[in-house]
Amino acid sequence: MERSPKKNSAFDRIVTREQMEDALLREEIIADVARQLEKDFGMWGMSIAYSNDIPQAYEELYIQVYNHIVALGINDVSRLKNLLYQIDINVLGVLQRKEDCNVEEELAHTIIERELQKVLLRRFYK
Repeated sequence: MERSPKKNSAFDRIVTREQMEDALLREEIIADVARQLEKDFGMWGMSIAYSNDIPQAYEELYIQVYNHIVALGINDVSRLKNLLYQIDINVLGVLQRKEDCNVEEELAHTIIERELQKVLLRRFYK
C-alpha cells in the first residue's frame, strides 16, 4: 500500500485509521472496495477493473481512479464534481488539507479511503 488513509470525516470516530489499514490487508474487504469503486465509477460510464492481486490491490485501484480523475479534470469537470458528490467527497476539504499537493493524487487517495469507509461501515452495521 502506497499511502495510509488519513482521518477526514465524522466517520473517523467509528472507523479508525488502524481499522482501515488492517482492512486493506483482508482479501474480502479489498474485493468489496473494488466493487464499490466499480459501482460508483460505472454510474458515470467509467470502468474500474480489479485483478484480485492482493499485494498490488491499492496501487492497481489507485492508478485507475487517478487516471479517471485526470481525464475528467481535462474533459468534463462537471461530471467529476457529480462523481465526487456521488462518492461523498468534500472537494474543498481535500484542497484545504494540503496546499502543496497534486490535487488529482490527493483526490484518488481520498476516493479510495472513502470507499473503504463505506465498506467498513456497512460491515459494522450488518
